[in-house]
Amino acid sequence: QYYESTYALTKLAFDAVKTPVWAVHDKPAETSDTPGLSAAGVYAFNSSYQDWRDSEVIFVSGVSLYDAKSILFQDWVAPGGAKLIVVNPRRDLTASYAIENGGLHLQLIPGTDTALHNAIAREIIENGWEDSAFIAARTANTEDIALETSFRVEEWGQTYDEYRAFILGCDEYRPESAAQITGVPAEAIRQAARMLAAPAKSSFMLEKGNYWSHNVDNTCSFVSLGLLVGAGGSPGRVIGRAGGHQRGMIKGGSYPIEKSPDKYG
Repeated sequence: QYYESTYALTKLAFDAVKTPVWAVHDKPAETSDTPGLSAAGVYAFNSSYQDWRDSEVIFVSGVSLYDAKSILFQDWVAPGGAKLIVVNPRRDLTASYAIENGGLHLQLIPGTDTALHNAIAREIIENGWEDSAFIAARTANTEDIALETSFRVEEWGQTYDEYRAFILGCDEYRPESAAQITGVPAEAIRQAARMLAAPAKSSFMLEKGNYWSHNVDNTCSFVSLGLLVGAGGSPGRVIGRAGGHQRGMIKGGSYPIEKSPDKYG
């Protein structure tokens, strides 16, 4: 009765009561699980299994591929031979696999993902390893940002030059400083940057271990790091989730956007 129940509930909440405070799953309102990706125009489920196989390096954050995504890992990622950079507070089987196959385990202190992402980005920028052609062609300029209606982009959207100035202007994103925040050694941060840098075919995979902690900051910095090295929208160079579960609901009304917390009043 899932379809019937969700239809009736959304008909009541959205159409009759007209409240934005109803959500299908794990949130207080209907919004993106990965708001940073959404704000950057990256659909969280845009990648195919083939993209992960075609990648040369995969930055894996907040998901244990070996344990939780066995088909994706064993039938696609492992046969493709990509080196994995596994971000996980504990050394699980995926982290051990990464180390044994030329990859890295970035064993961070829980909740420090944003500092880690931005420290890797700083190392890439300082060495001129960013994908300049991709950035020029695929990221927003001032005029693009001015046309956006997302409140996050309206408030905090940045051009690449502004993002670059922000990253280089924060001393906490120097590898040695970030090491104190994250618990990840400075040399491991530098090695991750070298591995991810263009022209490597790098992809970025995340799940709940990343975005259920400081969600907006983590997902914004995660997608920015991916875009920095040209990931997003080409074979073997993607940004996306490892996979969730089916949500086959049918809505009985439209979300009342005029009453959402970022718009009301």
